[in-house]
Amino acid sequence: MSTITGCASSLVRTWSDLPGDLISSILERLSIRDCVRFGAVCPSWRSALKDRVHVRAEQFPWVMIPDTGMLRTYNPGDEVYYKIDLPPQAQGRHFCMASRGWLLMISEEDYSLVLLNPISKAVIQLPKPPYPFNLWRSTVWFDPARLKLVVAIVSFEHDIAFYRVGDSEWTQCVYDLDVYDRHPLFNIVAYGSKFCCVNKSRHLLFVSFLDDNATVSVIRMDDTQLPSREPLVSYFLVESLGELLLVVTFALDGSWDAEVVPASFRLKVFRANMTTRAWEKVDDLGDRVLFVGRGASMSMSAGKIGSRGNLVYYCGKRLSWGNRYLEHYGSYWSCVEFDLENGQKRYCAPSSVVKNSFHSNFTWILPTLN
Repeated sequence: MSTITGCASSLVRTWSDLPGDLISSILERLSIRDCVRFGAVCPSWRSALKDRVHVRAEQFPWVMIPDTGMLRTYNPGDEVYYKIDLPPQAQGRHFCMASRGWLLMISEEDYSLVLLNPISKAVIQLPKPPYPFNLWRSTVWFDPARLKLVVAIVSFEHDIAFYRVGDSEWTQCVYDLDVYDRHPLFNIVAYGSKFCCVNKSRHLLFVSFLDDNATVSVIRMDDTQLPSREPLVSYFLVESLGELLLVVTFALDGSWDAEVVPASFRLKVFRANMTTRAWEKVDDLGDRVLFVGRGASMSMSAGKIGSRGNLVYYCGKRLSWGNRYLEHYGSYWSCVEFDLENGQKRYCAPSSVVKNSFHSNFTWILPTLN
């Protein structure tokens, strides 16, 4: 009996004893949500997650919901909410924007900024911005080959500054443009080795950040194909496979109080033709799926995220000015799927009321461990 017991004991193995190549094979098949659970099994599995090559590059983006006292996300892909615990360096802060898996979080006490990866819990401390009270938009450029990361911010006055991790301070951009070209600036995105904005005139502004000149140049675009400039028109700039796309949202009757996305809500997509310097209407995105919102916008392959192509997902908030409860405590939010082929829209989450900070936005984030 003792011999049999001894033999059985010698065959006992733990999860940490799995061969490295088998662990790698498992990781290649996991979603980012399952990777987080994978890392909780044992120290050796958690250590394996540090190898970024094993993590699938494209996942269905999540919506970050700015609720007071917590950080919540919503995954339209599986229609599930998640609550995220914050590391000590990020507690007591509100997130402003998201880009490439990072959240830009601000303290409303001293207006200091940090970058937070909500999945890996990595935190990067940033210098105090040149205009901390007036953050309007932001984005992140990341070069994994050279491990360089650059953060760009836009103020309410539509000044632009960027911070290259490792610098001692923010670099403020030099404008040589008239007021009409500067005000207002909408989404800012990373485009190649530059940042790009679109302004109210529907022209493109490019910011060079790899040199120390911090210059801003403008390309004046022919916008005759775009909808007229109504007060309720919003613009969302998206980089997609090397092209710049402009998603334009508007309401035909100007009615925004009854619903987050009213029946008259419309959405159109345009492509920047850099040769003719004109916006051209796009009717078919092919395999691409666009995710747009005030905080961040992105383009994904439908096949890689398990979706259909030619779709646009929109998330955002709308304060109902006629409702005193909402006016005092918070705002509606919703996530809507638009089909460019037939113009139909589908609510991916029920409209709900959340309490949120003045600085916070409903924004897309691509969950990643990088």
